[in-house]
Amino acid sequence: MNVVATSGWHARAFGSAVADLDLRFDAGAPQRTITALLAHCLRDARGDAPLPGELTRWSLARRLHALIAVRLAGEPGAHEPLQARCELCDAEYEFDLALERCAEFVPDDAPLHWLAPDGRRLQLHLPCAADFEAWQARGMVDAQRLAAMLVDAVDDAPPLDGFELDAAWLLPLADAMAMRDPLNALAVDADCPDCGHRQSLEIELESLLLHAFARQQRHLLDSVLRLAQALHWTESEIVALPAWRREFYLDRMAPGATLT
Repeated sequence: MNVVATSGWHARAFGSAVADLDLRFDAGAPQRTITALLAHCLRDARGDAPLPGELTRWSLARRLHALIAVRLAGEPGAHEPLQARCELCDAEYEFDLALERCAEFVPDDAPLHWLAPDGRRLQLHLPCAADFEAWQARGMVDAQRLAAMLVDAVDDAPPLDGFELDAAWLLPLADAMAMRDPLNALAVDADCPDCGHRQSLEIELESLLLHAFARQQRHLLDSVLRLAQALHWTESEIVALPAWRREFYLDRMAPGATLT
């Protein structure tokens, strides 16, 4: 399945190329992992991959939308299972997040124009992976300073050196950012099956998708190992097989399986 990820880029299923086995999901650098994954799985109309430097300048919203497209390319109609605890009766339950619904939120990377409480007009960009790298390089953890780095103009002029945001602006500014980028501030309503109480749950969709890709990779690595041991095929030959054929061979190799 070939899914349009964003701005003309097309996504292929993760796990359908042997290079996908090289990705490390436990390296403690999720943004670098996402950049590598998108470079592997996105292609333009000519079949060219986006350059890593280009991907780091995509907004986190655009990158997340592309991750969803890669997930749906491998499993149309995919649902991610989530665990919840009812805040009223304390019951634990599971519900599914439909990724196709999430994919309906098309990212808008246009500058955000925001009128500050003191009357100044601010122009900001949505955060990108390059911003995260800059923040980490500077050891920045203060929310005011992080937000200030997203400001590109104040009253149509570049911000002066040492420009700072008022701490009281952070919450309304975060709300304005969330309106532009709902997937990175995703909240869903879930109903408790025991008492019927409905509650709003915040979902870290990026982390959820990375864990799903990691599980998929571990399953593929295990399949490659078992088929290579049994049939002496190469890693590339096994990965090139459609997923249903790999599962067919693995089922037939299971103890007690009979040939028909």
